[in-house]
Amino acid sequence: MDYDFSHDSDGHDTIRKQKIILITLIIMIVSTPFEIMLMKYFVINDGERTIVWHFFYCVVQFLVLFVINFTALEQPQYPDKKDRLDAVLSLIVAAIIIVFKVWFVNYRVNSFEEQALSNSNDTIGVITQKYLTQGKHGERSYYLWAGKNDSLSRRHEVSEQLYNCINPGDTVILQVSKEYPRINKVLIWDTREDEIAKYRNSNK
Repeated sequence: MDYDFSHDSDGHDTIRKQKIILITLIIMIVSTPFEIMLMKYFVINDGERTIVWHFFYCVVQFLVLFVINFTALEQPQYPDKKDRLDAVLSLIVAAIIIVFKVWFVNYRVNSFEEQALSNSNDTIGVITQKYLTQGKHGERSYYLWAGKNDSLSRRHEVSEQLYNCINPGDTVILQVSKEYPRINKVLIWDTREDEIAKYRNSNK
């Protein structure tokens, strides 16, 4: 009497699939502190958040799980309903994890910046550069770089009206972190002479 090993093979494939999916989901979660640390690094040293980098990083994680479900495990071209349900559920869980990660990373970076600015001083700064980006559908984003000098400037997204009124070399009043001098907040964009004199005297 011949023994049918196909059921054992299916069982092993299912267990293997579940293990790999679980490992991938765990990697998605445990990599979050690394992402927060990297975002903080860019804020401190480059003066801007690499939101695009983080978005594509999360997309790659999602695609990895997609490949695991439909390619890496060499599933049949037309899996049964249970296989399809497992694949869809794992992708839904991955999407939920990624959405939470994006929110949580930005929340932690915002908290880090607020904490950095809690120990700060107000000083005179300058606009170092300006530029705009245009999307595929015509939408525009406007950016001004401001800081104590060019090497300590930071990117700020502003309105179109403010962008058109401010130019490189213009003076602004900044709140600057003492510990991380590239982290700043613009208190006054359009400064008057008396305001500049006030902050210049207070910094002597």
